[in-house]
Amino acid sequence: MKIIFADYKHGKVKLQAETKDDLWHLSHLIDQGDHVTGKTQRKIKKNDEADAVKRTMTLTILVTTIEYDATLRVAGTVSQGPEDVPQGSHHTISVEPGTTISITKPKWYGYQLQRIKDAQESQHAPLLIVVFDRENAIIAQTRASGYKVLAELTGDVAKKRIAELPKGNFYDMLIKIMEDYTARLQPRAIVLGSPSFWKEELLKRLHNKDMEKKIVQATCSGVNRNAIDEILKRPETKAALAQERAAKEMKLVDELLVAISNDRPAAYGTEQVTLAEQLGAIKTLLVTDALIQEQKKQGTFDTLDAIMKSVDTKKGEIHIISSEHSGGQKLDGIGGIGALLRFPLP
Repeated sequence: MKIIFADYKHGKVKLQAETKDDLWHLSHLIDQGDHVTGKTQRKIKKNDEADAVKRTMTLTILVTTIEYDATLRVAGTVSQGPEDVPQGSHHTISVEPGTTISITKPKWYGYQLQRIKDAQESQHAPLLIVVFDRENAIIAQTRASGYKVLAELTGDVAKKRIAELPKGNFYDMLIKIMEDYTARLQPRAIVLGSPSFWKEELLKRLHNKDMEKKIVQATCSGVNRNAIDEILKRPETKAALAQERAAKEMKLVDELLVAISNDRPAAYGTEQVTLAEQLGAIKTLLVTDALIQEQKKQGTFDTLDAIMKSVDTKKGEIHIISSEHSGGQKLDGIGGIGALLRFPLP
């Protein structure tokens, strides 16, 4: 997600969705009552006898509903636009990767700003890509657009752009270079791609536990620059990167469940969490996206929204948990909402 302009004092943020993940984040950022501005298409009739003509224009709508599946659709009533578009008429703005919109809220809360930050970091934190066989390797770093090759290694001597490495075991040298780049770039994942079984051979020599946690294995047909594009498109690579966020969320849910089972300060379900919020006891609030979407559909989201805003005002952490993984499903099983507390409830 790319932030083009931000004036939080006046509640306005202009941003561009860059990936499908960004659409998911936006579906939780945009609320009923927000004003959303964007380029859109609308049929206009010059008079009663003329045929309607589709025109591209910029409209601002007062949001009433948000729908997200493969695309994001924000519906509401027109609050600002060209003279031939009636104020108060209904319109839907569709948001896809590449779409730029402005969102204006009465107030941006900390958990909403954190979601924007998470979306930015997940998009732009680099991947370290290593494609190799027994005597050749290419190391690259992903960027916001494409990737940059950092080093190309061949045989016993690694021809690096900065300096030449001494002779020695090829995999030991490759691991050393990987460690250097990992320390310098802090990638969110290291994608190892190789033909055949060379990945297993390298992993036998790798004894860096921190690096091991970041490694995603993929298969490629050769060792060349085309292989970098090949492994980035591999389903196992995409799945592993998606699991990274899920792993963090599942860890939070597990912490909550352990606290509940061990009678440590915790609350779950709407009734307990509401009481905890009234007492100012909430340190970390967990809410599933399924609960939020369901309450928005039923028109009962105001109470939950007030709880989240109150927790934010009192410097508590708020995490929106996806219901698509087991952690979110466990949280849904106890009401879709829970909290780690600063002190036990009476």
